[in-house]
This record gives sequence, C-alpha cells and structure tokens, in this order.
Amino acid sequence: MAQAADGSWSVVVPALAPEYYSYTYAVDGTEVLDPRNTTVKTSFFTNDSVFLVPGQPAMPWEPADVPHGVVSQHFYASKIVGIPSQYYVYTPPGLIPTAIRNTRCSTCYTGIATSPALGPPWAKQM
Repeated sequence: MAQAADGSWSVVVPALAPEYYSYTYAVDGTEVLDPRNTTVKTSFFTNDSVFLVPGQPAMPWEPADVPHGVVSQHFYASKIVGIPSQYYVYTPPGLIPTAIRNTRCSTCYTGIATSPALGPPWAKQM
C-alpha cells in the first residue's frame, strides 16, 4: 500500500476473478476489520472484512433477479416435546402444491434450531 499526501492509503491489484474476497488491515501488527465495510466473515479463529467482485452473468452465489419460491410456516402438536412445534416448507416458483400431492419431489430437511417467534434466518432471505 502507498500513502498519499492527504494521508489516505491505496493499493492497485491485478483484475480479480468473480468471487467473494476477504481481507483485514494490519495496524501496528494487529489485524483489524475495515471500519467502513459492514460485510464481515466470522469464524472461530478470525474475523475478516469481505467484498464481492461480481460476474457477468451473475455467479450462482450472487444475488440475482430471478423467480423466487414461497416459504410457508406450519404448526403441529408435538407429542415428544409436549408443546406446539413448527416446520417450514419451501415451494419453488411456479409449483402448485395441490397439483403434486401424488408426485415425487425433491425434499430438503434442515436441522436449524431457531426461536419460534423469529423463524429460521434463511426463510427471510428467500
């Protein structure tokens, strides 16, 4: 990195391939997050600031303007825990649940434990 006359720092890197990249700053030998970047990757050992170099067309992990399905919440009486429990069903876009009652469909089961009031975080993103 090079420091400019106004005190700012900059660096020029070769063109980067579409991907998420992580980084930290070294300040007097201590790794710190970028205070102006709120996108952070956390792990047991370290935290990193993250940025995305988008692709054209969008890479599979990038947000894209595509049809979205519906997440519906259902409740049932659980004899095991003795209280009402819940589960969520994701219906892909264009799929009519009543039309597939006797049709084999792919199923994804999750084991995410969440607060019943909040629901699973992934359900809010779909």
